[in-house]
Amino acid sequence: MIDVIRQLISLLSYPQKKKFSLLIILSIFSTMADVFGIASVMPFMAMISNPDSLDGNPWVESFKLLFSISEYSQLVLVSSFLLMIILMMSLTIKAFYLSSQIRFALILEQELCDRLVSQYLRKPYEWSLSKNTADIGKTVMSEVNHVVNGLVVPVIIFVTQLIACLAIISFLLILDPFLTLSAGLAIAAIYGALISLVRKYLLKIGKKTFAANRERFKILSEAFGAIREVKLLQLHDPYFNNFSKNAKVYFKNLAISQVISQIPRFAVEALAFCSMLICIQYLVLQTGSIQTAIPIISGFAFAVYRLMPAIQQLYANFAQAQHTIPAVISLVEELSQPQIIKNELVQKEIKFNKKVEIEKVNFKYPNSENDIFQNLDLIINKGEFVGILGPSGEGKSTFLDLLTGLLIPSSGKIKVDGIELCDENVASWQNKIGYVSQNIYLVDGTIETNIALGDIKSTVNREQIEKVAKLSKLDKFIKNYSEKGYQSTVGERGSRLSGGQRQRMGVARALYKFPSLLVLDEATSSLDTNSEKFIMDTIYDLKGTATAIIVSHNAANLARCDKLYLVENGLLKMQR
Repeated sequence: MIDVIRQLISLLSYPQKKKFSLLIILSIFSTMADVFGIASVMPFMAMISNPDSLDGNPWVESFKLLFSISEYSQLVLVSSFLLMIILMMSLTIKAFYLSSQIRFALILEQELCDRLVSQYLRKPYEWSLSKNTADIGKTVMSEVNHVVNGLVVPVIIFVTQLIACLAIISFLLILDPFLTLSAGLAIAAIYGALISLVRKYLLKIGKKTFAANRERFKILSEAFGAIREVKLLQLHDPYFNNFSKNAKVYFKNLAISQVISQIPRFAVEALAFCSMLICIQYLVLQTGSIQTAIPIISGFAFAVYRLMPAIQQLYANFAQAQHTIPAVISLVEELSQPQIIKNELVQKEIKFNKKVEIEKVNFKYPNSENDIFQNLDLIINKGEFVGILGPSGEGKSTFLDLLTGLLIPSSGKIKVDGIELCDENVASWQNKIGYVSQNIYLVDGTIETNIALGDIKSTVNREQIEKVAKLSKLDKFIKNYSEKGYQSTVGERGSRLSGGQRQRMGVARALYKFPSLLVLDEATSSLDTNSEKFIMDTIYDLKGTATAIIVSHNAANLARCDKLYLVENGLLKMQR
């Protein structure tokens, strides 16, 4: 576990490590204030139980002189007041430490989530093809919280309580070494035996908890991602039963880990109570007077009152951290992965005034032995409409991913006006592309938000929005849709729109940023015949003002293209 903690701490940023160190230092001050508060109780109890013992004590005489005290009642009053101040200061320091700990944990969780999301969004496109979105959601929304509250916070508390225990035990050793060592060894034996018994078991159920949590997110993502099929095929019960089964495993193991971390407290509290009774008898017999023993008994009582929760927290946080290790290992692996962040490179401008050249491009996916494309050659001149024809599964979408720079060729080159696409200019190239896919993703927002996707409200070009709405023949629909016009909401994933309206929204979005190249990937394949013809007429109306790559399995949709290519068996064959 120490190695896992070391790995996690190594991933913290410098400001996070600095805050962590300051938190540990603050915990030391909190512990010192605690011990000082405990120690201050003893002289006060001695004064109350045996006033005669104070006669001639140089410390007491100096105290009386300092506060001009002449009577015993005044001494008790001033001492009570000072003791109250000391205890209040101790509690104030502890409260400040606790608030600092909570702030640190929540800010750390937010920063780790930010790092993960930033890292995921900047990963190469190939990486996203191999990841399950439910896993990504689980890691960001659940596992980070699990790691911070299941390991980072317990480690902080563990260190704090360990310091507190060592300080209080040192104080008790000064009071009475024999009693302290006897009780300490008994308590250490109990917790040591428990740790050796439950350590491996907690790790085992931790792995089951991690796996069950992953399945919960996956099942929810699949069920609501295909809600139409779930309802039509009456799959409510299978999905619910599968979710419920994994949820039971998840919460059952969480409950077991929490019970294991808390149960020993009762046995140890019983032991502590018995130890105090034995301690009182031992001290009375040793001193021969209850009055003489009361200050020491008071010191032990306050120390044990503070020590027992600290020892229990040591064990509970160890148990919680042990159970969290599988989630920590997963998070460490995610944050440790090398990042290739193209957007952070100094980007060079690339211009498209003449042509795009694809020269002898080969491509295959990682861990695949078969090439998707072999010796791909193609020239797209500025202003041309180029059609790509082929059945499903032949690699038409992969071709578009290569052309748009989402995928990198295994070999060969893609050039724009003679300049080869690379990490330093691919972002500039992608900014010049308008993309319309088969399934248009619409956010649960306004028509304006969806057309100008990515622009903040203050930077939206409303004149351009109206222009592209007219070009995509969306303007009349918007006027009749609602009195709010462009501020009308479309529902989650465009649920309030028809398929044709969603596709026209996608065309408007693609045209919004004045693209140099318009790419349509089976943009009409899910539409009825009339809607399909309407969308294709809209696209071809742009001929003469745009360059377009149109991918379809329907040859009729490509009849008006300047060039037509057939994708077949990894090759691109020119048809006209």
